[in-house]
Amino acid sequence: MNESKTKKLQVGDKLYAVLVGTRSYEREKWVTITKVGRLYFEVDEIYRERFRVDDLRVDGSTSNSYWKLYNSEEERAEEDLESKNRQKVSRAFSSYTTQSYTRDQIARIVAIIEEPKQ
Repeated sequence: MNESKTKKLQVGDKLYAVLVGTRSYEREKWVTITKVGRLYFEVDEIYRERFRVDDLRVDGSTSNSYWKLYNSEEERAEEDLESKNRQKVSRAFSSYTTQSYTRDQIARIVAIIEEPKQ
């Protein structure tokens, strides 16, 4: 979850950049904010790209590969873990699975699904 909505970006702030969609040797690195506007900002070492202030994502990239920015390496690790967990849940409930669950497991799953969303 990006904290950019609560944290005001400033020139000189460091962000963790991850290159998505390519096999580049340099897929992750720390970058520094060089320019901040009302809607967009720019960083060093990533040329010809601007990023949205509200979500730290690249604005309108036309390439198959693009950069995602995070406030920290931990934030990126949390997003990776969430993605892996979502895949596990998806696989567990796919129509192709032959797993059987106990009544207790099913009741706990239903209780979780019916929890109010935050």
